[in-house]
Amino acid sequence: MDIVNLKTPAPAASARRQASRSPSQQKPWSVAWLRLAIAVYRERRALRRLTAQQLLDIGLTRAQAMRESRRAWRDLPQERVSLASRDGRMM
Repeated sequence: MDIVNLKTPAPAASARRQASRSPSQQKPWSVAWLRLAIAVYRERRALRRLTAQQLLDIGLTRAQAMRESRRAWRDLPQERVSLASRDGRMM
């Protein structure tokens, strides 16, 4: 009779679980990811300081800018994570 370790998930199950998460939901795993998160955080903070005319120029309302600026620092836009991954900056 073989002994089965029930505490450690099978590698295939672990890989499926990791693949089902979007990159922004995955654990931060690199310096590049952290740099991207800091850059996005700074951009969101800058949105708060824009004037009404500047917001109009970029096509945002004050409410949209404030909503974006309140997002968590680790809540990265999917397209930014994908772009960084494709460019090799997230490896």
